[in-house]
Amino acid sequence: MSSLDGMIVIGPNGIGYNKVRKMFNARFDKFPSLEILPRNDDEAIRAVDFAVKNRMRLRVKSRGRSYEGFDAADGQLMISKVLMKGVKVDSVRKIAQVEAGEVMGDVNKALAKFDRFIPPSALATSMSGNICGGFSYLTRKYGLTIDSLAGVDMVVANNANQLPVLVHANATTNPELFWATQGGGLNVPGFITRLHYRLHPLVNVSTFLLKWTLNSSTNFNKLGQVLGVYQFWGSEVTRDLTSSFAITNTDARAIGMFVGSKEKLRRILQPLLDTQPDIVEIEPPTSIQNAFDRIITQDIWYQTMTMKDQLFFKNTGVFISRVFSSSEIEAIVEQFTVAPSGSFLMLNALGGAVGDRTTAESVYGHRNAKYAIEISNSWEQPVSNRAERIAWVNNLRRSIERTRVKEAYSGWVDLLLEDPDEQYYPTTLERLRRVNEKFDPLDLFGQPQTVQDC
Repeated sequence: MSSLDGMIVIGPNGIGYNKVRKMFNARFDKFPSLEILPRNDDEAIRAVDFAVKNRMRLRVKSRGRSYEGFDAADGQLMISKVLMKGVKVDSVRKIAQVEAGEVMGDVNKALAKFDRFIPPSALATSMSGNICGGFSYLTRKYGLTIDSLAGVDMVVANNANQLPVLVHANATTNPELFWATQGGGLNVPGFITRLHYRLHPLVNVSTFLLKWTLNSSTNFNKLGQVLGVYQFWGSEVTRDLTSSFAITNTDARAIGMFVGSKEKLRRILQPLLDTQPDIVEIEPPTSIQNAFDRIITQDIWYQTMTMKDQLFFKNTGVFISRVFSSSEIEAIVEQFTVAPSGSFLMLNALGGAVGDRTTAESVYGHRNAKYAIEISNSWEQPVSNRAERIAWVNNLRRSIERTRVKEAYSGWVDLLLEDPDEQYYPTTLERLRRVNEKFDPLDLFGQPQTVQDC
């Protein structure tokens, strides 16, 4: 048995066990056999070695943002990255070394001291959780978060003796492993301890919030018009502007950031302003951090998913590479007239810099998509209509997919997807399988919907 002496190890009766195992989604309640919390590379190697020597399947928990509770399993080992913290900056090379347990919002606060930033995804997401892709309100200008990745340090167990070792991967060293890390998500065949990011100079950005109230049939009829305007606008405007458009039970809202002046932003927004939103807030340039503080509480994902002590939810998502037809818009509007409370649909505008790279450079296979659409229903206490809520989410996804190639985001895992591996990796699946077989021959890091299990 591999020694865990001096490490933080918690059993089912240990202090802090329930806190470590707590699920992001309260629909799930998992009980690991053991929890290990490494603090550095050596402890991460020892934790993985413990799993190998004891023939234990394991789950890796970054900051616990798995939509379907994949980061824990009953009776299996859990290795949590929560204590792996630290940010180091190479000011000459303009590279940041970020420990895998860090959170995106905290990292960019630290980098602001160097007048640099990493294009963020959700501010509360762990850095290693961003390897699915990473969308933000700067995506169309700077690309996905993975597009700024310069390298990773990772524990793998693929040598002849199946002994865990720490390896580095970048464009020239272990390039196939590095390729798989850029969009692989739950299919990265190892335990990431550190990520290396290319840094961007800080810029000031203008922000906007537009909101349309939905409290009558007239308002819902108008919703179709607004969605029709936005879908042609959001992914086609200048790449200096990135936005989202969300529909909830009570309103529709468009929010975004623009690298430019307030006056120019207002001109760009004119097609949406012509639909006469009930609330219009267009703010002048400020720092990226201040801009996020300004608009993030209006972001429906952030508002719903991070501001509750306990949340039960069902989420799913779909990429679209062509805009909705008028009949598809009517169907979406109709779905929201009967949506259970706690529902939202959110279009995240893509295009711009996202399409500048190819699948030869990263496993992320949705470069041609115009929008990443997230669909959700949530509730804060156990409810009697749970099945109906889940069905509403699933039915809306299916109605959008009906006449399209099915593509899903590996960061929004969904147990109800058919052929999830083909949807997460529509153009890169076979190559990703080969990488996983090479670097994780024991399927040590396998979990539901990993390509070796699908």
